Amino acid sequence: ERLASAARRLDVALPIALRAGVAAGWLGIGDAERARAEIERWPQAERAGAEAELLRAEIALVLGEHAESARCFEQAARFDESHGPRARLGRARALASAGRWEDCEALAREALPGLDEREGAEARALAASAAFRRGDSEAARAEFEELIRAAQRVGNPVREAALRQDLGTLERRAGSLERALEHYEESERLYARAGVLAGSARARTQLAGLLRERGELLRADELLQRAIPLRERLGDKSGAEIARGTLGLCLAERGHVRAALEELARAELALRGAAGQLHGPLLRARISKLEARIGASEHDWRAELERTGDPRALLSLAREAALRGDPAKQRALAERAADLARRLGLDATVAEAEFVRDPDRASEGVLAARPPGSNVSVLVHQDAALWRAITRRDAADPAAELAELEALCRELLACGRDDRAARACAAIAARAESSRERARWAEEGRACLARCSIGLSITESAALAASLLGLPDPRPADLVTLEDSGLDEDDDMQLLQILELNHRLVREDSLPELLGAIVESAISVTGAERGFLVLEEEGRLVFDTARDSRRGGIEEPELAVSRSVIERALAAERSLRLSNAAEDPLLGKSPSVVALELRSILCAPFTVGPQLRGALYVDHRLRTGAFDARAERLLGLLCDQAAIAIAQVRRVEEIRRLNERLGERVAAQASDLATARAQLARVGLPAPAGGIVGSSPAIQRVRALLERAAAAPLPVLVTGPSGSGKELAARALHELSPRARGPWVAENCAALPASLIEAELFGHRRGSFTGAEEDRAGLFERASGGTLLLDEIGELPLELQAKLLRVLETGRVRRLGDTQERECDFRLIAATNRDLQREVREGRFREDLYYRLNALHIALPTLDERLSDVPELVEHFLRFEEVRSGVRRRASREVLAQLSRRRWPGNVRELQNEVLRLCALCRGDLDDPDLVREAQSLSLESFAGAAEPGPRTMEEIERAAILAALTRARGDRRAAAQELGISRAKVYQRIKDWRELGMLPASVEAL
Repeated sequence: ERLASAARRLDVALPIALRAGVAAGWLGIGDAERARAEIERWPQAERAGAEAELLRAEIALVLGEHAESARCFEQAARFDESHGPRARLGRARALASAGRWEDCEALAREALPGLDEREGAEARALAASAAFRRGDSEAARAEFEELIRAAQRVGNPVREAALRQDLGTLERRAGSLERALEHYEESERLYARAGVLAGSARARTQLAGLLRERGELLRADELLQRAIPLRERLGDKSGAEIARGTLGLCLAERGHVRAALEELARAELALRGAAGQLHGPLLRARISKLEARIGASEHDWRAELERTGDPRALLSLAREAALRGDPAKQRALAERAADLARRLGLDATVAEAEFVRDPDRASEGVLAARPPGSNVSVLVHQDAALWRAITRRDAADPAAELAELEALCRELLACGRDDRAARACAAIAARAESSRERARWAEEGRACLARCSIGLSITESAALAASLLGLPDPRPADLVTLEDSGLDEDDDMQLLQILELNHRLVREDSLPELLGAIVESAISVTGAERGFLVLEEEGRLVFDTARDSRRGGIEEPELAVSRSVIERALAAERSLRLSNAAEDPLLGKSPSVVALELRSILCAPFTVGPQLRGALYVDHRLRTGAFDARAERLLGLLCDQAAIAIAQVRRVEEIRRLNERLGERVAAQASDLATARAQLARVGLPAPAGGIVGSSPAIQRVRALLERAAAAPLPVLVTGPSGSGKELAARALHELSPRARGPWVAENCAALPASLIEAELFGHRRGSFTGAEEDRAGLFERASGGTLLLDEIGELPLELQAKLLRVLETGRVRRLGDTQERECDFRLIAATNRDLQREVREGRFREDLYYRLNALHIALPTLDERLSDVPELVEHFLRFEEVRSGVRRRASREVLAQLSRRRWPGNVRELQNEVLRLCALCRGDLDDPDLVREAQSLSLESFAGAAEPGPRTMEEIERAAILAALTRARGDRRAAAQELGISRAKVYQRIKDWRELGMLPASVEAL
């Protein structure tokens, strides 16, 4: 990124090696599309060379375009014969990706004579892998071992690590899992010792996949949780998603359905190219199987997946068919999977397919092999053992078989298979003789089931309980032991306590006291150690009330809870109950849970309104399993009380704010009328619309143009520097137009995140994207019959500019996710402080849209061009301040003269801020001209803080950097954000914050 940025700033031609380095850098971290775009920016002469063709070939290989990759490799050799061996090696890799192993081996060995030592080792390793795929495993193993010894002789641990990864994969495919484990672990150790983070992350991912096959799910989970963020930080997007997919498979084996679905769906959506073709069918099949376990409807891709050649995917589909009540399809898919696996030499998959086809008959054969034998995986062996234990009847020695079942349950718990462990607990509870043992195992089973049910609805949890074996349960009567008991005799008193809160809600005027009572009741009815009430405001968690059962209030409550638990409950919109947070597969490793040593946690969310929600959070740091279903239900009732209390107070506060705003509007209108009368008396013009103040020739021309343009139905483009009153002029156009009785809708395009602009403009249907919970009309529809102002129109992305043009031409709009077009009759006013003609020339703004918007153009003057209006503007702002403070002030002639003499780079907004500053500094009238500041100019040195002695805070450093970047970019927010490597939204947010605090320099405001 730094090299590419420097290349764009230096207006010079880079050598081809450096240009290739930029593209190869993007390709090296898996961003093939960006690498391809980089090549397309090369000069025409360089795009036709051997270096470019080699890079195109590598990009096509990553994207799974095998024919294109081979063509580009051949083209590179024709451009420069010295690249012939490298091109042949690349073609061999393309053949390997296409599964043409014999041709791959021959071409890799043909390339060897012309390759250097590193590429030669790669070619030999590729040939060995191809030989293994042809069935010559001994020759392949010998070749890899020789390459590893060669790397050890020359002292190259990185090459040795890569070769051990390849050899580990070979052993894994051959079924030698112990030898594969040794090579993977040694590879990870070598990479870590050499400091090669990317290699270490790849080795962790492969090691985790192997551990999953061996049944060591907890260790695999831990490795993947470390590998994913590392690969993301390194920019390896494809590798991160492969690791995420492996984590999803691991979570699926553990029975954590919602977490597995989220990881698998995200990985499946992100994987593209060769990785997507290789892993996509398996991920989709696992998603289908998991959704069948919780009763979700079938996917459209089911029929397409049934044609896949991956036996593992077919097995998942066979399990799905069984869960959906189609045993004929279950057997057919399992038989196909077994046949494919036999042809591919996948003995473990054959054993699993036979078990899925007929669990009753195959379980004995599966158990006859010793795990982790060469033909049965540990996971399938555990499934067969559990199936046989559950279905066995008329046992000769019930005590011995119960002890065997308990030992299997402990094994399942140790490796993290919570769903199978829950089913084993149910079987033990159903067979135990003593009531104490039944209760103990039933509670253990409910805890396992609760971990599997995180994020699921009640209906989904019930469906999951019936599919804990991944197949229809053969003894569903056992599952009764996992059902929770109802309310006990203590609930009457606790419900009375909740009803008492209703009475307090009607009488209580103090929201803090009422919320405190709710938290104290939550601690009481749940038996918690501590309780917290948390609100989510604008995406931030605000800790409103906190209580400790022993000590009362809690200082710094935000440091005393697990934010991960609260965020998870809010995202799932359902209660979250953890019996032992430290052992939770998703949240147990979060810093807050580890640092605070949290045990039992119960968190229930509530919704106050569309923009406000919160949660009641209780915990017990010493006891595990402190909260049961009864506590969860009672906490949900208390959440209802909290939502009602907050909504009631918010309504009162909103009424108060509306009254204040109404008073300000009345005062503003009175000031406008007074100004209009004064102007009418002097120049005989009609009263100004929208509060446009001034009588200078420049502003009179603007006012006359507004009055003429208001009656026309055409779009209007309002331009002018920041602070000159563009929105005020747009409002005047609306109020003077025939649409004045219609809606007035205004939106700042720069203030909306890029991902939300389209939904905000066009609206959306329910379910069209994550978070779209209901149908919503967009700005175009809401402005129908009235006027729509799009401020900062220059910030609109190019793809949305085309859609906006179509709406303007057709008068019809289609919501996101909808097929129906709707009529929308609005008048568009666009405002910007950019030079749109320059934006068109530089390709950042569509020319056809510019001409459409520029039907009527109103250019607002700067305040420096209308200094004679300063006295009227000052009087206008003083009247506003009088309404706010109740103090009437006047400005002396000396102050007015001083204000009229100075420059105003920030225009009217800067003048308003200066008047308010003078009001703050003067006790009465504004009569001291020395208090008027000189116009401040921006310079890099002033913001860099070179003249400021002593250390500075991070906020000061950030402010200096952003202001300096804005200065260099001449106010271009996008360019400033790109230079600093931060988001454009952050730059706009900081400018907004500084403007509200009066900390934004006028010179920056004017840019």
